[in-house]
Amino acid sequence: MWASYHAAVREVLPHANLVVDKFHVLKLLSGCLETVRKEVRTSLTDKQRRTLMHDRFLLLRRESSLDEQEILIVEAWLKNFSRLETAYHLKETFYDIYEAQTEEAALQRYFAWFADITPSVYEAFLPLTLAIEHYGDAIFNYFT
Repeated sequence: MWASYHAAVREVLPHANLVVDKFHVLKLLSGCLETVRKEVRTSLTDKQRRTLMHDRFLLLRRESSLDEQEILIVEAWLKNFSRLETAYHLKETFYDIYEAQTEEAALQRYFAWFADITPSVYEAFLPLTLAIEHYGDAIFNYFT
């Protein structure tokens, strides 16, 4: 998702459909969750901060890949910090977009996901939503 790259490809291959790789979009998504986690950390004690720093890897992993103990750890953080819970939920549900079979279905899922962004985490998810607004054609070409 680099404007110069897109311009260069369009110049050399004007009829090519640009595709933004899923990895780059999900990297932005992880950054949004990390922003919220770091903001939550500022209100914690030193011990809690260190614990959350180590538990961040659990928050970034898909819920379906966590074992029972890891799920309990994540649930404890989410139960106590509603902004973190909201961001985590948005992270998990964003992955549903990439399970769509068509571009149209992916777009519908994206707009439903976007509608779930609450004001409490809106700014944290702004880098992702702006990237999708700016590079949406290339991002959703993934599904074609």
